[in-house]
Amino acid sequence: MKIFPAEMHYLIDKMTGLAGEAFGVIKPKDTSELVEALKYAKEHQLNIIVVGANTGLSGGTLPRKRDLIIDLSGWKTILDFDEATRTLSVEAGVTLNQIYDFVEQKGYFYPPDPGAKDATIGGNIATNAGGMRAVKYGVTRDYVKALEVVLIDGTIVTLGSLNQKDSSNYDLKDLLIGSEGTLGIITKAWLKVVEKPAESSSLIASFSEITTAINSVSRILNAGVLPASIEFFENNGLKFAEEYNQRTLSIPDDAAYLLLTLDGDKEDILQAAGAVEEVLSNATSLSRLSSAEATAAWRLRDDIAAAVQAKTIAEPVDIVVPISQISQTLAFLKQKASELKLEIVTFGHAGDGNIHALILRGALSDVHWEQLIVQYLDEMYQFINQIGGLASAEHGIGLMKRPYYLKYLDDNLHQLYQRIKVAFDPEGRLNPGKKI
Repeated sequence: MKIFPAEMHYLIDKMTGLAGEAFGVIKPKDTSELVEALKYAKEHQLNIIVVGANTGLSGGTLPRKRDLIIDLSGWKTILDFDEATRTLSVEAGVTLNQIYDFVEQKGYFYPPDPGAKDATIGGNIATNAGGMRAVKYGVTRDYVKALEVVLIDGTIVTLGSLNQKDSSNYDLKDLLIGSEGTLGIITKAWLKVVEKPAESSSLIASFSEITTAINSVSRILNAGVLPASIEFFENNGLKFAEEYNQRTLSIPDDAAYLLLTLDGDKEDILQAAGAVEEVLSNATSLSRLSSAEATAAWRLRDDIAAAVQAKTIAEPVDIVVPISQISQTLAFLKQKASELKLEIVTFGHAGDGNIHALILRGALSDVHWEQLIVQYLDEMYQFINQIGGLASAEHGIGLMKRPYYLKYLDDNLHQLYQRIKVAFDPEGRLNPGKKI
């Protein structure tokens, strides 16, 4: 077993620029080497942090001095596909792009669609990643049938099963999903895939103000239309993405946009598109996109965060609020940024209340930036709590959101979560300082 020095990509949070340090890195070849690494960590009282593609946005894998990093990004084998049960079994380091390509060749579809397509499935499961298709298809949790998990003491367990029903066991599988590496190490997953939609079609609408765009979403849903995706973004975010990709969309230079995808049979899509067009009659413009135009539009939407990150340090926000509160929340976010003279880029999943925002550091000094961002986040999370929202929808709590998450967490729930943590990790050595 070889311990490597931790290279910089393990030690720097790409979005925020936060820096950590580590004892070293181990890249186990298989489960037996992983168990050996856990025994070594036990003997030397080292903490364990598991990493994959390092695409996280909440400091969830940022290490500290006594942390041993276990890198599973090399575990890229697609193990089996059982067409009878529509089950794909994969190692934890398999990427979303690998999964998409494999199942599409078989005529199937894996719906979860987070922004980072090079993210590993282990990381997606650890954060219960959502993405753009969640409004119709749900999130990662909805597509995990079973997990192989290695516990901190080296015990290997399989949680869940391929059965469609189970009233026999505690649902420990769902407990591990979204646990951010604090309860066990996910090494293998059995995933549900579904039949690939026959066709899909994308539309883009522009609006003179973001409130009009957001308020149109509930009207679309109330009209009986369930798009695969409904995304909103604003002009400044689009400009970042267009510069980053060196391409532009042939749409009006307006304040805000809705980008939708409809999928299913051709007749269903035509009917749904007609209903959407009727609802969005108040839009400045509305276009049905060709296949090439849709690919370009979704690429630009996908790349907003990466485009901002390429320009400046930014504080990523991943909050979820009731759909009825999206407009009010966006108004608060922008007003607070204006008061503090901060630049903000907002976008997100309009169909499920998941708002993303990037607070840009720009040319601010370390001290000034720290003062302003702490004030902004304190007031933002207080507001979110008051309207019934939550600190994270799909990025996880990690290191960055933990103080705000714990501040508004019910004390009884906190104690219960701590007891669960102790049951899985008695010495608290799995990704310490994150989440609970």
